Amino acid sequence: MSREILYKKDSIQEAKSNEKVTESISSWLKNHPLINISGLCRMAAINRANFDKYLKMKEIPKKHETTLINILKNYGYGK
Repeated sequence: MSREILYKKDSIQEAKSNEKVTESISSWLKNHPLINISGLCRMAAINRANFDKYLKMKEIPKKHETTLINILKNYGYGK
């Protein structure tokens, strides 16, 4: 009897790429301490307490990632 694979390879690759983006956002913010996190949260419409939890867990929800990336590009993210 053979086992079936119950997951798609694409979803695994997407999850891994999502982890890399999240880790890079959190590490980028740690390396740029002059970025005002409260102001960033206001611009991205994210609750500050939740954002702090996301940074600790290094897992930013996908719905917030694109907004954060677009805001942080103005401050040198991704260059």
